[in-house]
Amino acid sequence: MKRALLFTLCQLLSALFFAFPVGLITVKNACSFDDDGWKSVERAENEKPAVLVVCPPVFESALQPWIEYRRSQGYEFLLLSLAATNSDGSVDEGIQLEPVASPGEIKAKILKVAKDHDIAAVVLVGDGAPTLGSQYNWRDVVPAARVRSLTLEVFGGEDVIATDSFYGDLDDDGFADVPVGRFPVETPEELRALVAKIIRYETSSPAGNWMRRINLYAGPNGVDLRVIGSRQGGELSDSSQTRGISSLVDSIIDNTARKMFAQFLPQEFSVSLTQCSLRNNFCPYPPDFTDVFVQRANEGSLFFVYMGHGRVLGLDRFVAGNRDYGIFEIEDCDRLNAANHAPIAFFFACYTGAYDANCASLAEKVALAPNGPVAVYAASRLSAPYGMSVLGASLLECALNDESESLEEHTLGEIILQAQKRAMTPSTEIEDEEALEFNPEDVFSEDSEAKKDDENSPNPTLTLDGEMENNVSNKNKQPGEHIEMINRRLQKSLDRAKELERIRSSFRLTLERAAAIFDPTARRLDEQIRDHILEFNLFGDPLLRIHFPKRVNIELNDVVYSGTEFEVSGSIPQTANKEYMVQAELLLSDFRSRVTTPDRKGPFEESKKNEEEYRQTYLESNVFVVDAVRTTSRDGNFTAKIIPPNGFTGESVVRIAAFDGKNFYIGSKKIFVRPSVSTEQER
Repeated sequence: MKRALLFTLCQLLSALFFAFPVGLITVKNACSFDDDGWKSVERAENEKPAVLVVCPPVFESALQPWIEYRRSQGYEFLLLSLAATNSDGSVDEGIQLEPVASPGEIKAKILKVAKDHDIAAVVLVGDGAPTLGSQYNWRDVVPAARVRSLTLEVFGGEDVIATDSFYGDLDDDGFADVPVGRFPVETPEELRALVAKIIRYETSSPAGNWMRRINLYAGPNGVDLRVIGSRQGGELSDSSQTRGISSLVDSIIDNTARKMFAQFLPQEFSVSLTQCSLRNNFCPYPPDFTDVFVQRANEGSLFFVYMGHGRVLGLDRFVAGNRDYGIFEIEDCDRLNAANHAPIAFFFACYTGAYDANCASLAEKVALAPNGPVAVYAASRLSAPYGMSVLGASLLECALNDESESLEEHTLGEIILQAQKRAMTPSTEIEDEEALEFNPEDVFSEDSEAKKDDENSPNPTLTLDGEMENNVSNKNKQPGEHIEMINRRLQKSLDRAKELERIRSSFRLTLERAAAIFDPTARRLDEQIRDHILEFNLFGDPLLRIHFPKRVNIELNDVVYSGTEFEVSGSIPQTANKEYMVQAELLLSDFRSRVTTPDRKGPFEESKKNEEEYRQTYLESNVFVVDAVRTTSRDGNFTAKIIPPNGFTGESVVRIAAFDGKNFYIGSKKIFVRPSVSTEQER
């Protein structure tokens, strides 16, 4: 209620803009101005892609190193100085009690100048709303635009979305047409540190193994939906029906996330998995949750992805035993330190990017950490499983699976824009949809198979950590008590769909069939995707050039035998007189672990024994490589020999990583490892 009142107040204050027109402040290298207040910074004779920058005057000096750096890459800059002016035309440097300009007035100026320029990106400098205690209130703010939500209210969210896509929408269709990014700074000192981090990332990050690493961190399952956005450490509601339905939704998040990772993460990348679920192999020792999060963020990676629940001031909190374990709070941002190999962070979680709140959000603080991630993509409002999964899958697909041209040519903003467009593209219908056998009526029907399932098993409910807990009584069922049957039938259908989609379906269609069961907006999924595209915003530079590793092809037989040596070969282009260190690795496909699931019955307790078991299991589960060999290569040609361990069989992957001190190359190929010839003959 308080947040809704604040939104309404801000909108009313914005209407008073007429008393504070957008003014002009000259900057050192500005050479021309137009009637709408845009300053052209050393405009070239031959028109170049233009970057539109909306910036309060206090930040202009600190922004200059970034402008000069990007100008050297061929961009033209047009600067709209967002300043209130006095009656004599001088800049009012005092406190401003309302926005200097409304989002509509700023966008009108963007649209006018966009008619005559090839717009490469729109960059907003400043927070989206003043925080409590800010010295000048609205003076140094570029206000967050707000649009009406179409579906978030159904999930308990607000009816208004804070979005920067509004400023990049040049054809008034509701979606950005050019990349948009925000530097969410409140002081010039914060901006200087952010600019230094961006330039350091592009110019000083040494090539290395971090460029192929992707760290995935999934929050706990089964948390009551009503605690999303609540105060830190807030108590969970004890409503079994609400918690049960939430657990079902969260189990879908987990299922779809795993399928997304397996399908859209190319196997040549190195992946770590962390899951805050006690009975999961990839679960760290609960008291280590924050330490593991920080360690994964600091070890260096191309992308760092969190998926789960979130709040304005932190990520989910996990209840186990008698303790409440935090995953990552805003106070932990001081521990972020990945100076020379900073990741790009994606927070698929509610409210973590609420940059129009009266306090700094988690995503903003992470983006502003001097040695933290170089950019953060996060949601300003409540987010739902289907919308997050579709947008996340689209991002992974656009970022990592582009085989038509070099990924190095795409900026972060361009990749996000492509992913947004792909997310809005309807799924392709297959010839025989019934083959998927994913009919919602089947899941809820009382057919013989369902009755047989109920007769042969007790009726479990989902616990807070997403696992099953038996409830012997199966009589007088109330709404929400069929969760076990729904979950089991749903998983069975998802498994069948997964096998068939390899040939004639898509991940998106699988999500839609699942959404038909658990999503209350099942008939308006396009509207849910629209809301998620708008609520996710980029805190960072849309012109950022990502340090993608280069790709190479490798050659080897499609079928090999355990215990028998096989050869991997390949060629790295443009490597005359260079020596490369090459590592060839064998691992199971789809990032499957070989670790046996531990027996963790009963409630969790902190103990030395549990600490050793959890830590060891977590570390071993994240070792996907079963054999690795190193060799050197001169002039690009290399050969490596691998021997699959005896007893190791099944669909597998061979991948290589090559490094010469400056460039990093990766490649992979799926193979099938069969039992040894002698074993087959014995059979």
